[in-house]
Amino acid sequence: MLKELIASPEAQTQGYVIDLDYAHQEKPYSWVKKFQEHDILSGQQLTHIVELLEDNYEIKSRAATLWQTPADNRVFGKWERDLRVNRKKPVDEDGNEVEEEEEEAAKWKHIVKLESLVRVCDNEENVQAELSQYESPERPEVEDWLVKMYQSTYIKLPSSGLTPDEIAESVTYRLKPNVTEPVTPVAKLIEGGGDFAGLLSADVNVDEGQLPRQYSLWRTTDPVALKSGRVIPGVGDFAAHYANNVFVFENEENQKAFISEPRKYLQSAPKMPDDYRVMILGPKGAGVRSQARNLNSHYGWRMVDFNQIVKDKLAEIMALPIKPPNNLSTEGPCMVCLSAEELQEIKDGKPFAAWKFLPWIMEFLGVPLMIKPPEVKSDEEPNQEEMSEEQKKAFDKEQKKKAEEEKKRQKAQAEAEAAKAERAKRRQELLERDPNVDLAAEGLEETEEEIKIDDLPID
Repeated sequence: MLKELIASPEAQTQGYVIDLDYAHQEKPYSWVKKFQEHDILSGQQLTHIVELLEDNYEIKSRAATLWQTPADNRVFGKWERDLRVNRKKPVDEDGNEVEEEEEEAAKWKHIVKLESLVRVCDNEENVQAELSQYESPERPEVEDWLVKMYQSTYIKLPSSGLTPDEIAESVTYRLKPNVTEPVTPVAKLIEGGGDFAGLLSADVNVDEGQLPRQYSLWRTTDPVALKSGRVIPGVGDFAAHYANNVFVFENEENQKAFISEPRKYLQSAPKMPDDYRVMILGPKGAGVRSQARNLNSHYGWRMVDFNQIVKDKLAEIMALPIKPPNNLSTEGPCMVCLSAEELQEIKDGKPFAAWKFLPWIMEFLGVPLMIKPPEVKSDEEPNQEEMSEEQKKAFDKEQKKKAEEEKKRQKAQAEAEAAKAERAKRRQELLERDPNVDLAAEGLEETEEEIKIDDLPID
């Protein structure tokens, strides 16, 4: 119905004012989305948007004073009722009161509370519901329209304390067209650039009625870069103005791209990219964690607190009665944790490199993990004669470490093979004595014997 009214000949030739109701909207559906999805404006652009800025407390207070007269269903506020009470009667040339015609007098009849009704929609609960709907999602969605408006066509009016007549007078005055603006906005280069403050008035002749410029919702962020997911500050040397707003760019290439197709980069209000990745560094007490929490609260970005993730994971491992193998196997119980040797080092208070906990961070972020493939040993031995004394010491130390690790591996393998052989021997002995023996009850079932999950180091 609204689309038909806007498309009617009267609206198209004489214009129209859209007054929207927020009382019966369903969150998070907004009027702006309805206009966009149903093309209610039939491809047209609004010429003006008027926003009345008023404190919520004052709105609730005014709503509490509204009365409705049952005879004609008109609603009167306190200001209108007081205007009728305080109205001076008409006088003649000599200053004497004259009798008004009955019809005229009826227009100014006092509104009596006993003859009026108080509407349910004006109680505090319902008014608060409308305010909540307006604040979110209605008002944020309007930004998609505001980015395309001139300073003189987006009218912000602080209306607290003003009477309806004063508001109407102010809006009417502000609705006067600015003859210096073209019918369709055109992006233009600001010659010579300059500092950010100077860009607002560069080449603007106020004496001829031109309005000073303002910075857009993008402030000093490059809108072309932001469109591609990069948050890059613009510089004053590469600037342009469009629809009475100033835009600055990272380089000349972005500046030219914007001037060529400004609407392409202003289709929706600016917002931080969803995949933005920020690392915050600083010494203890600098407020690193506080700033991370602020960004998390403001932008909704996931907070990756390295220290907290490690603490939580260690607490989880320590609480287990038996530490499972550090592995990704699907053949038996295991988890991403530490090897038994590494865990003992931490329990003993030995230094442990922080970078080794990176698999825990990746697991927290949902990044798929895999077991590191074995290193391919090089057949070519380094030439020790070409090494310095320091290099020889490091090489000997590394070789000694590898030899010890290989010795441990071989010992563990030998123990595992011996245990396997012993279990096979005992199982065979039981089966020879009683072919129907319950091997599971004896702890010697065959399937368990075959399962062996390596307890890998964390790195």
